[in-house]
Amino acid sequence: MWLLFLALLSCTSFLWTTWCFWNRHVKVQRRVELGVRGHVVSIADAVAVGNAAPPRLERFSSPLAARKRQEEEMHVLVGVLSGCCDARSRAKRTMARRTWALRALQDARKRAKTRLTVRFVLGQTDPRLAGRVLSALESELDQLQAWSRPGDGGLLSEAWPDARGYAFGDSHDFASAADMLFTAGMDTYNDLPRKTKGLMAYASSFDGITHLLKTDDDCYVRLPQLLQSTVVARAMSFRKQLEKEQETKDGLEAERNEGETEGTHGERGRVEPMDAKAKAERAMDAAYEGVYAGFVENPRGFWPVRDPDSKWYMDPAEMPDNVPHVHYAAGWGYMLSRDAFETFAKDSQHYDESPKLAPTWWKAMHWEDVMVALVLYRRGIRVQNTLSFRPAWGACGNTTAVKHADVDAPDIFPGFYAQQVSGLWDKKVIQCNFGTFRPGSYMSWKEWRDGLEGVQRVR
Repeated sequence: MWLLFLALLSCTSFLWTTWCFWNRHVKVQRRVELGVRGHVVSIADAVAVGNAAPPRLERFSSPLAARKRQEEEMHVLVGVLSGCCDARSRAKRTMARRTWALRALQDARKRAKTRLTVRFVLGQTDPRLAGRVLSALESELDQLQAWSRPGDGGLLSEAWPDARGYAFGDSHDFASAADMLFTAGMDTYNDLPRKTKGLMAYASSFDGITHLLKTDDDCYVRLPQLLQSTVVARAMSFRKQLEKEQETKDGLEAERNEGETEGTHGERGRVEPMDAKAKAERAMDAAYEGVYAGFVENPRGFWPVRDPDSKWYMDPAEMPDNVPHVHYAAGWGYMLSRDAFETFAKDSQHYDESPKLAPTWWKAMHWEDVMVALVLYRRGIRVQNTLSFRPAWGACGNTTAVKHADVDAPDIFPGFYAQQVSGLWDKKVIQCNFGTFRPGSYMSWKEWRDGLEGVQRVR
């Protein structure tokens, strides 16, 4: 009997040791994308600066040719800039997955010819801290892996029964944490331009992506309203413009023919009106080209900040006053069509590789949102001020597409989610902040925010 007991104990111990070893092995084998689409490395290599380098972006595709080849399919990439190494950033990512990201995927599946891919864009850390950061990220990924087995008591199996649908695009794998994209370089506030350039390069290397929403992890996204206020609205606006131009041409032609006799002279120079199919085609092209939509927080446009106490301070020696005073979409959220983000990716790569050919402001520009606007401005693409992108001080009406929650994130996300899935948000203005300030008043919001303990003042 004792021999049998010892044999069972030894067997159990062996199986436990084997399982632990296998589990550690699986964690080591977790792989993520670094830099460009399809460049996959282990997460241990991706998390530390200098361990692995992303390849150079070599190929760009025609956005309209890609769209027509895919029979009008729309594929939206949501790139969420997030910190790699702090607990609050991890909490924001987890809550985003549980709320708006999950709902957006469900909404995309309900729409014909619409696909969604979400990537959390992370920078890297100092190799000396890589072990601690890797352990925290693996703990975060363990939660993702549990989502893939809701029937087995996985995370969210009861509260969010549709969590099994969290599979962004056909490429998602819970074990490999494929919703994380790493960019080369340190993960600091001043590195935001580099992370944004990395996201644009990744989107450009991703075949089939027609639109990119660049946002931050303190924002809440509603996909139907996003598409309605950017892609659909632009197509409808362009179609109305075509119709107005046609009416103008018809009016001029009628005036020109008033004094002419009937017959051949009346038909001379007649311009045939554009048929409905051609109008629809040109309007659809407008929805897939030239899109740069977001909220313009600063109506004066860009001016270098000279206050040394501001986190946005710019030294006059590095950033002269003669930089174009462009209007720009606030960095917490803007939508780009493929031609726009490919233009930025191509030009920024060219400027980085050939500094002598770059604009004078290029090296010193630490504001990623202004940097994007300036590059696109040089190529003739202007921002479209879109009020469905709601700032931190703005009210949240039923057309809200992207809400900047700022310091209220991620705690306010479950409330947003509940009002979204219940349909309440589609019917009325909802409460969308924890602060005591007048909705819509920047100064009232700033006064409240500046009084919060442990929060950097807005200057």
